[in-house]
Amino acid sequence: MCRGKLLASLLTVLIIWVCFLPTSLIAQRPPNDPKSFVHYLSCTFDDSLKVVERIRLPKHAEKFRVLKTGAGSERVSLLDGYTVVFVNRDNGFKVNMKIEQSDSQDYLRDKQVIVESLKWVLSTSIEMDARGIKTSRMKRFETYGLDRATLEIGNVIGTYVFFSDTDQKIITIYFVNQGPKVRKFQTIEEYGILRDKFLNRYATCAD
Repeated sequence: MCRGKLLASLLTVLIIWVCFLPTSLIAQRPPNDPKSFVHYLSCTFDDSLKVVERIRLPKHAEKFRVLKTGAGSERVSLLDGYTVVFVNRDNGFKVNMKIEQSDSQDYLRDKQVIVESLKWVLSTSIEMDARGIKTSRMKRFETYGLDRATLEIGNVIGTYVFFSDTDQKIITIYFVNQGPKVRKFQTIEEYGILRDKFLNRYATCAD
């Protein structure tokens, strides 16, 4: 009887102790992320741009995605990946990023399909930047990107892809058009400044 009362008392003390723990200590658990993704997911920024959503690809998901190209629909391998959404609530700048692991055996073909898909988007969309697909190297990443020529149409202003040959990661970055009521930047030139700042800072962080 006494033992039962003692156990009940200890349980009560434990419940009270947990209830008064700081919320941050209860909520913060070590992320169960694969090591190969950690440095891609840990980038932070010194302004108001914050991660508002991070979702890992479900284990039961298909190990590929389908893209449209000029030659029809093509598959791109997808072994694992994350969707990460950044938002700056001060100026309405929003980024939807896909960080994906390509199959090492399919990586070179995946790169080709993705570039062909960008060409297809460029050829079938209106009000696109006349400069076409922009290619460059940012740190260790081979990059391809395209933009609209105006903020007046479309849900996406620009799409950029980072290829990491060292670990077969493919990072697709969509710059989301939230509309004039949400975003504070009102010209394509202002967007370009914010875009380049994000691309350079992320490339440096993830390098």
